Parts: sequence; C-alpha cells; structure tokens
Amino acid sequence: MLARSYRVLGRRAEAAEAYGKLARKLPEDVEAQLDYALALLETVPAQEPLPERVIAAFEKVNRLDATQPDALFYLGLAAAQRGDTARARDLWSRLLSMLPADTPQYKEVKKQLDALDS
Repeated sequence: MLARSYRVLGRRAEAAEAYGKLARKLPEDVEAQLDYALALLETVPAQEPLPERVIAAFEKVNRLDATQPDALFYLGLAAAQRGDTARARDLWSRLLSMLPADTPQYKEVKKQLDALDS
C-alpha cells in the first residue's frame, strides 16, 4: 500500500524501494517481482538504456513466468540496446505470438522486430 501511495505521489525512487522490500519478502511471487521491476523502470529517464538492476528485476520475473508480457518486452528492449539482436528477436517473437494482431501492443512489438532487421 505504501509503494502504491509513493507511486501515485510521483515519488518514484521511494516507490521502487518499497516495492523492492515487498519483492524481497515474496521472492517467488510473480506479481511482487513485476511490480518491483516496473517501479524500477519508472526511475529510468526516457531514452536512457535500461540499467542492469532493471534488467535483473525483469530477468527474475521471466524466470518465474516465461510468458509474462512486460518481462518479454523489456528484456527484448535490453537485448536490442546491447546489440544482441538474436535474443531480442526471440523474446519479441514469443511476445508477438501471444498478442492479438489487431492491438496497438502487437503493432509496437512488430515495429520493434522490424527495426532489428534494418
């Protein structure tokens, strides 16, 4: 509850810290780990590469649930940022197969995949 309050107030670093405490208490809970990863993501300035701590948080989510869409997207983004197009393609292709073709999310992931080829 505290973490959500910090998030609503725009206190991103404090929200990430609170979600981190919850994630440490519930290491096998996918939702707790995802909330922590997303809170960390909110602390990253726009257009900045994803820092290792954010990547590690999404990796943990992915280990707990290999079909979690946010983890697949952001791990694909991190791979693309590192120049690992094979991993980015694999992660985003898996995500694309889960999304309905008529959604904005599908179009965004398809766009990211197409950009890997150029």
